[in-house]
Amino acid sequence: MRIFLYGNITVFFNQSFFFELSIVCYTDIKYRLISNKLVFMIAVTSILYGYFFNENINFLSAFIFLLIGFFIFVLGLMGGGDIKLITALILGLNHLQILNFIFYTSICGLLVLLLGMLISFSDIKKRGIPYGVAIALGFLLSITY
Repeated sequence: MRIFLYGNITVFFNQSFFFELSIVCYTDIKYRLISNKLVFMIAVTSILYGYFFNENINFLSAFIFLLIGFFIFVLGLMGGGDIKLITALILGLNHLQILNFIFYTSICGLLVLLLGMLISFSDIKKRGIPYGVAIALGFLLSITY
């Protein structure tokens, strides 16, 4: 609560997102799982972020992505945890930030793929790409720049 008294709410949200997304990265790399409880915590943080910074909670864009993401999941192109994570993060972003988020996540996804193939090609081939890392980096870049 002390952060709110000094008006430095930006630091609070940046640290909250960094902490939560660091856990996402760890669990996604180690287990290739993203916890529903963690996604819920991120959704709450994202809603508060949207309220304080954008004066809007972007339910429509999040819902549209969830529908599109369902078909991406059914086709086996991305995991359900990744889809839920992106949906939760979109809640707090404005439209320009969403476009930046998609762009940065795509670039980071390519980097994660290349780095993963260099470090352990067999693990990437066997268990897939830990795309939660790219999503986390893309989101942090989108709220920073």
